[in-house]
Amino acid sequence: EPQPLEIGGPIGAKAAYSAMARARVPLTRSGWIAARVFAKTADGRPRFAHTAPVYIEVEGRPLRPKTIETNYLLKRVEDEIQRQKDTLSKEALAEFEKAADFYRDKREEAIEAEKAKR
Repeated sequence: EPQPLEIGGPIGAKAAYSAMARARVPLTRSGWIAARVFAKTADGRPRFAHTAPVYIEVEGRPLRPKTIETNYLLKRVEDEIQRQKDTLSKEALAEFEKAADFYRDKREEAIEAEKAKR
C-alpha cells in the first residue's frame, strides 16, 4: 500500500512500503521531509512509524515560521511563566522571559512573511 512522504506537514508523495522508497518531489521552498508508515498487525491492531525529519534549504527561499506555530509556542512559554512564577528563581524566570521574547520576535517575522505572500 502506498505510504505518504510528508513535506513540512502536507503529504508530498506516496511510495510503496519497502526498505527504500524513491519519489520525485518538486521542492519550491525550504522545509523538511519525513516518511510515515501506517500498517495493521495480523490481529488488526494499527501500527505507525515516522522517520526523523530531513531539513532542506532551497536557495533564496529560507524557512519562515508560521504564525500559528509561533502563537502556540509563545502561549506555552507564557503559561509556564504564570504556572511557575511563585516557585522558580528570578534567574530561571528570566530564561523563560527570554524564550517568550524569542517567540514574540519569531511571531513578528511570521506575520511579515505571511503579509509578503499576499
